[in-house]
This record gives sequence, structure tokens and C-alpha cells, in this order.
Amino acid sequence: MLAMPEAPTFLTRQKPLGYHPLGPLLVDSNGNFYGTTYSGGTGGQGAVYGLLRIPNSTRYKPIALHGFTFTDGAAPHQGW
Repeated sequence: MLAMPEAPTFLTRQKPLGYHPLGPLLVDSNGNFYGTTYSGGTGGQGAVYGLLRIPNSTRYKPIALHGFTFTDGAAPHQGW
């Protein structure tokens, strides 16, 4: 996996995907990006999100992969 230098700014206003992205983004061999946010998400305490590449396009579909709570790692401060 390769690291990207910064997270997308649209995550500053997306509750299901989380708020306040931190750490670098990672990209997999299919061109999908992954990252974490410090707050928001479905559990309210941060999230893991993905930006899935839409085939035959230059666009990406944002998805929430996990919403943290106080019991499973609240407020992550780094990427992966």
C-alpha cells in the first residue's frame, strides 16, 4: 500500500464518514483510498472510511467502514 499526504476536505462535514480526518490516506492496489477521522462516524467517536474507485471513472464513492465508540478505540489520532 502507498500513503497519500492528506485527507479530503469534504470529511469535515460528513457525520456518517466522520469529522476531522487525521493521518495519511492509504491506497490499495485497486486505487481505493482509506483513512480515519477523529470524531463523528456512526458511533460518534471517529471512523474508518473508504473512497472506492468507481470503475471506468475518475470518481470515488465515499463509504463508512467502521464507526468507533468508547468501547472499541474512540477518537483515533493516526491513519492505519
